[in-house]
Amino acid sequence: MLNRRTLLAGLSASLLPFQAKAAWPERSITLLHGFAPGGGTDATSRVLAEGLSKILGQTVVVETKPGAGTTLAGAQLARSAPDGYTISLITATYGASSAFYKSLPYKPVDDLKGICQVSEAPYMFSCNADAPFKNLAELIASAKKQPDKPLTYGTPGVGSGPHLIVEQIGSWPA
Repeated sequence: MLNRRTLLAGLSASLLPFQAKAAWPERSITLLHGFAPGGGTDATSRVLAEGLSKILGQTVVVETKPGAGTTLAGAQLARSAPDGYTISLITATYGASSAFYKSLPYKPVDDLKGICQVSEAPYMFSCNADAPFKNLAELIASAKKQPDKPLTYGTPGVGSGPHLIVEQIGSWPA
């Protein structure tokens, strides 16, 4: 015969797995980023992973997922289980991607949530020491004098911070 005490004991026991959640983290964590190994984001990720591993007492593994202007990494992060075991070091590129691609496999604002800012990175123009310009104003003046002679530049990719800065400079009024 099932009495009230037996019923309550049975219900309580069935809820134990939900009440006795383990403290996070109880296994290794993946720190994902969308850039090539060896670059600034990768180096920053590895320093963060080492520090987080010491603080959390769990291994933090850096996983690089370069390609498609960080959208491959963004999609992987958005698809990951929302359990805190996959985190990502993101840059402005993740948010800018929606302006450069017709369709993304994730929604940067809806599917990703910032936890904290971990670094700031200055941008710097550099050129050959023998170039005819020594600062940004001289570079722009040189480009305007020779509009048929394009300047070439390198960036980590479409939608990256350096790419957007060069595009912004190119849109300045004459």
